[in-house]
Amino acid sequence: MSALSSGSLTYRGVSFLFGDGTPHPLTGFVRGVSSFRVNDRDVVRGDGRAFGRDFKSGPTHELSLLLQGEGATRGAREADVREQLGRLAGVWSADSLRSVGGEMAQLRVGDRVAFGRPRELTPDDSGIWDGVSNPRLEFVAANDLWYGVEQQTLIKFALPAGGGLRFPARAPFRFTGGPSTRNAAVVVAGDSVTWPVFEIHGPVSNPEVEVQGVGRLVFRTTVAYDKFLRVDTRPWARWVKGGYKSNPDDLTALPGVLSPAGSRLSDMAMRPGAYTVLLRGFDPTSTADMRVSVWPASPSL
Repeated sequence: MSALSSGSLTYRGVSFLFGDGTPHPLTGFVRGVSSFRVNDRDVVRGDGRAFGRDFKSGPTHELSLLLQGEGATRGAREADVREQLGRLAGVWSADSLRSVGGEMAQLRVGDRVAFGRPRELTPDDSGIWDGVSNPRLEFVAANDLWYGVEQQTLIKFALPAGGGLRFPARAPFRFTGGPSTRNAAVVVAGDSVTWPVFEIHGPVSNPEVEVQGVGRLVFRTTVAYDKFLRVDTRPWARWVKGGYKSNPDDLTALPGVLSPAGSRLSDMAMRPGAYTVLLRGFDPTSTADMRVSVWPASPSL
């Protein structure tokens, strides 16, 4: 069995499986390639070409599925395959996904994933009356990389040594342990650069995230005990949002929270290797934590 003979399309509330072991065998897959957006120009009053800065567009991947109707009669098989086509069209239309700006789906082929959105579905009606259809599907990826399984590292806060009340002191007395700092090692696998997602769980005030040798993100906000801050540095996202721990899928944009005193989200690219990641902030309860998620990236399947 080929490693590329099965896969899935997944987005919020939907997980559609295809390929070996499913009712929808994969009959074809063509990996797309990125097109280039260039700023070339001919040399004025001379031979040759002057090259500007180039940019890559996201590739379009194509796959074909075999739908086969079941039933004792030709009419029953035709009706069944029509029903399958209708369900597939609904999945690939991804109405709930398209209604949210920036929302992404995951196309898994073998053990690698591309992030993007399902687009065109071209039906094949040539054999539908015999209960067979071979539709062609397109998926537009955010970039030309393929990603492995998410790797997550948990970083917990620790109370600093030394705190308490210093004497002599004057009222009103204030007990504080000062800012906390905790670090952990994050290992990035794969062959290409990837971008992390940080999720900071309160309570913590003015958190800072530093990836040593890469960059430092400074946030001017307070994350309450029942809330979290999600920071997505990936090229197709680049946002900071907040939410409640009890409803992690309902996020609210938080413009202005990221301080210009630190790095930009685009600076946080991590090449394959090992990194020390630090979480700083004020947390007198020592219950705050941060989850660092990375997806090992590769330019090929």
